Amino acid sequence: MREALLKNKGLITLTVCFSLIVSSGSVFVAILLQRIIDAAVKGDMGLFQQTLIFSIIYVPLLGLFGYLYSICSKALIRGWTVTLRERVFRGILRRNFEEFSNTNTSDYLSALSNDIKLIEENYVQPLLITLQNIIIFVASLLIMLFLSPLVTGILVGCMILMFTVPSLFGKALQKRQIAVSSQMSVFTSRLKDMLSGYEVIKSYSMGKHVEKKFAQENETAANTKFSADRTLALNEGVSEILGSLTQFAVVFIAAFLILTGKLSAGSLVAQVTGLLALS
Repeated sequence: MREALLKNKGLITLTVCFSLIVSSGSVFVAILLQRIIDAAVKGDMGLFQQTLIFSIIYVPLLGLFGYLYSICSKALIRGWTVTLRERVFRGILRRNFEEFSNTNTSDYLSALSNDIKLIEENYVQPLLITLQNIIIFVASLLIMLFLSPLVTGILVGCMILMFTVPSLFGKALQKRQIAVSSQMSVFTSRLKDMLSGYEVIKSYSMGKHVEKKFAQENETAANTKFSADRTLALNEGVSEILGSLTQFAVVFIAAFLILTGKLSAGSLVAQVTGLLALS
């Protein structure tokens, strides 16, 4: 992988640069929305015309950079794929006859095709998406900080709660998942014993007894799983409530600042847009 990175460092630089431009540019749309709304509310035709002209130029440019980023990222994936296949193929050819014969040809073909594809789908593409999301996250926070430090501070506090509170359920969830795994192992073992003793059950007419025993084991396994599911449901519910409270807190506080004349209507729209980008 290191060789693939070094061999394609030029494409990596271009991809990162275009990703930075596109991600930051998409977040900057919030500022344009702010200016448009403020111009409409204030009846400022000059500001409206300036923003409109700027937007007519800005949007196609953003689309162009988006196209360039897409081309560069695909070219980067192509370069990585070619380099990795070459390394794998060289490694196969450098084996001696005995080592080569110990592995099936299908495994070599899989390594040169399926495994490379998996690396592309599970490593390279997620890496590029993660990079883009990080840029969007940072840019959104900076714009929201510029619009209203108070709202941004409250948002950051809510986000810390969103990550901290659900993590408190971590130990309980882990404990219940271990119990589920253990109980399912016991259930599988008992079920195997029952099915293995089919002839004995039939010979001694023990069907009713075994059915009753199975029902008990089945109920125990299901109850253990349901106990873990309840904790998971509680965790998901708390996360959902905190997420909703975060959104409402940002919107209501921004609205209050508008009512007190400390924030413009356009800034509220921009705050909501930034919040959506963060989520």
